[in-house]
Amino acid sequence: MVDANCLTSTVASPRRLRIILEDDRDAIFAAMKTCTALDLSKARVVRIKDKLRIGEIYISESLLAEAATKPEIEVVRSPAKMVFDAAGNLMDQPVEIETTA
Repeated sequence: MVDANCLTSTVASPRRLRIILEDDRDAIFAAMKTCTALDLSKARVVRIKDKLRIGEIYISESLLAEAATKPEIEVVRSPAKMVFDAAGNLMDQPVEIETTA
């Protein structure tokens, strides 16, 4: 069961217990809610799919410029949207964002 008060207050740390949500979509939404960003399009998000393959991560668009300044980071694909299946679980393959030039 989720303690709605800790998510509403955007301060989850005092809870000291795991917050278990129904699916990935809810978990990501809750995490974004607790980041207290006024503009979520500027949120700095990193998705680590698997601790065994830490060399491959997904970063939000707001981190692309910073990543480009780091010689140890190689950007290998264009920005993509997170895609969820019907059950709300995050799909492995993001969908590339169409860019207008």
